[in-house]
Amino acid sequence: MVEEVPFDITLLEPDSAGNVYAEVTFTNNSNHIVTSYDITVLKKDNNEKSYYNTFDTVRPNETSAKFGSFGPSTGLVDDLEYLTLTYIIKRGDDSKQVVYDFKTKKYQVSDWYEMDTGIEPIVKVEELPYTITLEEPDSAGNVYGKGTFTNNSQHTITNFSIVMLLKDKNEKTYYSNYDTVLPGETSPNFSAFGPNTGLDTDLEPLEIEYTAETKEGKRYSITYNVKTEKYEVLELTN
Repeated sequence: MVEEVPFDITLLEPDSAGNVYAEVTFTNNSNHIVTSYDITVLKKDNNEKSYYNTFDTVRPNETSAKFGSFGPSTGLVDDLEYLTLTYIIKRGDDSKQVVYDFKTKKYQVSDWYEMDTGIEPIVKVEELPYTITLEEPDSAGNVYGKGTFTNNSQHTITNFSIVMLLKDKNEKTYYSNYDTVLPGETSPNFSAFGPNTGLDTDLEPLEIEYTAETKEGKRYSITYNVKTEKYEVLELTN
């Protein structure tokens, strides 16, 4: 029920171009994992729709990271009309898509089939250990993290990215490396924003994404969901 996954919308001050953005979070008060969440709204100032969505995994009793899109140029919440809320809940090995229509107050529930290619990851996350070191704040007070990872697998890694939650700000950041890292090598340094607290405990990994290439030239895109401990593997075509 929508009462179990309430959302909160804050309209930000206009940017330098006059655009107003909406900042959104939702809380999962249900007993099930939520794997995607999408609010369709009508901006009544210009009669156009906007979509606020996230594909992060949010466990019971957790609040999502911030997400959002354009808001009404008036900056008034009253100029947002909620049309539909669509979310996916995971119950064990089964998933359901729930669509709620705010106007009719009716639900549509259907089975949701997650992508399963049947391909096992040729490289697992344990073979790619990473370290992130938080640096001292710069002159503007920003904290950055410097990371590396080591390729302990038998395959070449051509990109590597960690989606991190900055828990102090409830925002995501991306630690990414696009260098080719051969078996036995450690990557060059890569960096991104860190938590302003400077505390490692305020960094939470959400997903680890990387591309692995065999000696024969086969390439696989691998995504590991830290919360569900599940892999999604796609074979890439050249």
